[in-house]
Amino acid sequence: MNRLKNEQKLMNKFQKVFGDKNDVVVCFGDFEQRKHMKYKEPIKGKGMRTLFKKSGYETYLVDEFRTSCKCCNCNGGDCEKFMLRENPKPWKTNYALVHGLLRCKSGCGLWNRDTNGAKNIYKISYNHINNIERPMYLCRSKKSGTLHDVP
Repeated sequence: MNRLKNEQKLMNKFQKVFGDKNDVVVCFGDFEQRKHMKYKEPIKGKGMRTLFKKSGYETYLVDEFRTSCKCCNCNGGDCEKFMLRENPKPWKTNYALVHGLLRCKSGCGLWNRDTNGAKNIYKISYNHINNIERPMYLCRSKKSGTLHDVP
């Protein structure tokens, strides 16, 4: 009973912030779905996708291939970890690379890894909705420029 109330509360807040379900498209990353068993849907995030689908939102499942390691600003520049800090583990005395902060090798800026990935997922979704091919720098091969509707 509490779960249903909380889900309804979440959907009401989402609708208040982002607008009517007829005007909003919700895209979810696939959480590296290819590593799972063939024809099986991964458990991670499935509840949220189902909740949005049942609430009437148009939902898509996006292949996250290369979304966090390719620069979203210059359309395909490689990003690299560059910042060193003291290792947070007290038994290790070396320095460690910061995983969440990236620098584009072509010099167009610094990115938070999650922000960079989210912007690239937005580009993939935008292109799919407008019947444009997936950006080549985010493709696995020439024929993988599509999204999958969530069943």
